[in-house]
Amino acid sequence: MKIYKKVLYLLSIFVFTLNASEFSELEQTFKTFMQENSIPGASLAIIKDSRLVYAKGFGWADRQLKKPVEVNSLFRIASLSKSITAVAILQLVEQENISLNDKVVSLLKVKPYNNRGFIDPRWQEITVKHLLQHEGGWSRDNDIMGNIKRVTQALDKSTQAASRDFIRYMMGQRLEFTPGTQYSYSNFGYNILGRIIEDVTNMSYEHYVQANILYPLGIYTMKLGKRDKQYRAKEEVTYYDPYNKMGSPVFGINKNRKVPVAYVNTIDVQDSHGGWIASASDMARFLSCFDKAKGCAIIQTKTLEYMFKRQEGLACYKNSQAKNPYYAHGWMVWPKRMGKNIYYFGALAGTSTSMVRRSDGIGWVVLFNMRHNKDYKQLASLIDGKLHKVMNKIQAWPQYDLFKSLGYK
Repeated sequence: MKIYKKVLYLLSIFVFTLNASEFSELEQTFKTFMQENSIPGASLAIIKDSRLVYAKGFGWADRQLKKPVEVNSLFRIASLSKSITAVAILQLVEQENISLNDKVVSLLKVKPYNNRGFIDPRWQEITVKHLLQHEGGWSRDNDIMGNIKRVTQALDKSTQAASRDFIRYMMGQRLEFTPGTQYSYSNFGYNILGRIIEDVTNMSYEHYVQANILYPLGIYTMKLGKRDKQYRAKEEVTYYDPYNKMGSPVFGINKNRKVPVAYVNTIDVQDSHGGWIASASDMARFLSCFDKAKGCAIIQTKTLEYMFKRQEGLACYKNSQAKNPYYAHGWMVWPKRMGKNIYYFGALAGTSTSMVRRSDGIGWVVLFNMRHNKDYKQLASLIDGKLHKVMNKIQAWPQYDLFKSLGYK
């Protein structure tokens, strides 16, 4: 099997080389951007009408070892994980296992850590839909998911807090606003969605997503990431900071040691809101399945349409005026005359990512193993306009599909 996959990989490179001229300006733009911002490594995958027409690694997966980024190199994808979680939730809705209007407390098998019930009765009002659209009651400024030490200490645990412990802790805290009355981006809300998937399906979040979202698309290498560099996946890149910042984890095998700041964060409890690692072509395959004309292998067309639909509420409107772009269900959406652009950005220490699918059928995934440049500008956001501009210049798109040669379904 390994030999077969190697042959497929070499074949894909051969096919790509024959048609590389269409992307010469794109490549030069990308390489110049990396040089100007001192980016160690990156991966770029491009789709056209749901076909993979370009996939390539740039720079170093490991600068010290001089290991280059390959097409199959894995990166932390950060908040692109939320789109995956949203699809999983809507799949369960489609199957009538849950409803968007279900109350979260009726689905969760989690009890408050203080055994006094819910301090804030508004917890009883939170619905699945509120969580999908970041209207659950927590502000972005006070996101608990980055404070594993506080939760661990509050629960008096001898080992680091797990994903469910964050919910137990927050059930003992007051909400910052009544559910549905504000829109505020919340990693914690998507953590709850991951636990709902587990409690409804009796499967781990990772296993459910792999079995029902990824494997049906032929994506077999995606998995949840680990904090400690020693435990990273075989094909996973090394993560960098432009100022070589260091920090000290409060848990794990590197507890109280100085390590690169990317290996301090709590990715091992971020699964459903920011924990996946993937290659750019993996995420391009995921992105490519949302083509209404061709149908989607993992959700029905009516669900797909609903996922990107403008909803009533503050995620899509402000002062009764329609937002553009607006937040749908796990995706940002920008309406266009001929359709919708869907996209998402992600960032963690050592990571900057984006995925875009435009209404004209052109889409891409960009993964960097550094978060920002020395001016603290997010890399994926910084290159976004450049990519739109150069994509607009491509007149003749290849007709081949590298998904097939790379072994995807």
